[in-house]
Amino acid sequence: MVSPFGSPRRSALAETRYWTRLVWLPLLCFAFMGLALVRSSKANQPVEPRPRVETAAPTTPLLSVRRLPNAVALPAQVASLHGPALAGLAGLPPETTCASVMNSRGVPVFQHNASLLLSPASNEKVLLAYGALTQLGQAHTFGTTVATDAQIVGGVVQGNVWLVGGGDPVLATQDYVGAFVDQQRVFSPFESLADQLRAAGITRIKGNVLGDASRYDDVLYHPNWPSRFGANGVVGPISALALNNGFADFSKGGQEMAGSGAPSSNPPRSAASSLIDLLKERGITVDGRANAGAPPPGPTVLAELQSPPLKAIVGQMLRTSDNSTAEMLFKELGVARAGGGSFASGSAALTAILAEHGFSQPGMVLSDGSGLDTADRVSCTTLNAVLDAAGRSSDLAGGLAVAGRSGTLRNRFAETAAVGQVSAKTGTLDTVSSLSGFVDTTTGETATFALIINERGAEQYKPIEEQFVQTLLSYPGGPDIAALLPLL
Repeated sequence: MVSPFGSPRRSALAETRYWTRLVWLPLLCFAFMGLALVRSSKANQPVEPRPRVETAAPTTPLLSVRRLPNAVALPAQVASLHGPALAGLAGLPPETTCASVMNSRGVPVFQHNASLLLSPASNEKVLLAYGALTQLGQAHTFGTTVATDAQIVGGVVQGNVWLVGGGDPVLATQDYVGAFVDQQRVFSPFESLADQLRAAGITRIKGNVLGDASRYDDVLYHPNWPSRFGANGVVGPISALALNNGFADFSKGGQEMAGSGAPSSNPPRSAASSLIDLLKERGITVDGRANAGAPPPGPTVLAELQSPPLKAIVGQMLRTSDNSTAEMLFKELGVARAGGGSFASGSAALTAILAEHGFSQPGMVLSDGSGLDTADRVSCTTLNAVLDAAGRSSDLAGGLAVAGRSGTLRNRFAETAAVGQVSAKTGTLDTVSSLSGFVDTTTGETATFALIINERGAEQYKPIEEQFVQTLLSYPGGPDIAALLPLL
């Protein structure tokens, strides 16, 4: 029998073509016919009228630079900054200087040794501020209480009372606060505790007044700090109960920035002694003496004082570069994260917080909170990233000194375009000068920057720091990225 495909030697391809024409083409035709009928029935159904959309003819030429992608603008802006920024760094020691600049989108636009680990001096407080606000929250407060385990009979406390420190870094008497040139101080009024005891009807304390600083350890100064730091009032003794930054005696006028004075050798005892003086001024007799010691479990609270919120405390610490406040916050982080108020636990806590948020770097050292330890090691990359993560509208940014107007920048950038446009943290040691923060540019951008110089006599480089920052005021040069976004 003759095959319908001709010779048996005809290819299988011919057979396939035959059956396709015979079977599948008719089936496809029927499918298209069914689809057409369905669409036709839908077309006869009433539909909601659609609003008319007017389309305007494009006003931008097809080959305009506005139609270029973002990728074209950013390299141009980086290139426009590179030359002036390098010129701004001229005169700095190149091997021991790092610099980093990010635009408002968090993109690095200038880097010089950005990952080099250097001693940051007080720029370490930027990292501490971020860690404290992240861990504790901007509304966190510190409490100081007066308590007793004795009976109170007719307004007479029959035994001891304890002044219990809760790590309040701004616990202060009115005469200490009044000694500052800047009267816009953030502080917890110590006199309030004595006022509360008098208001409660207390007329006499038969026992002692004991200061309790057991929330933190009893190491008052970091072992790596030069002894002159304590003696000269660069930093007060770090205690959970440190009245007036831990200074037992101080100048009654002309205090600048973070304050100074003669440090107490026993801050909790000194605070207890000051409380006795205040009680006596209010007619409350104290039979015993001031000393240090922890209360028994479950005492009765007679008075309590809460500090201003952490947001305000951190702002004052940054603005005035308060070393004592920084170290108390450092130890408080240790309590919150590592179970103890010590320099070691503070270091572990802050390091962990930064690591959790992606800011850790191999070799980074956070030995203290203030940056007084020259063994601290931080990079400009880390500082810049933390500032960028916090953001220009953050509590951290709001606490920074402002060029030509406040804090440690009040007398810097004088009579330049940077006045009021730069918010930054300063840092100064014999071998360190640093500056990091935000620049509100004349083009409406915000740039974050970090600059660290490690060199003996580093303070001489501060004019160059200011020159470098001023080069950022006109950033970005080149095409405007916003203008290069796709047109709708």
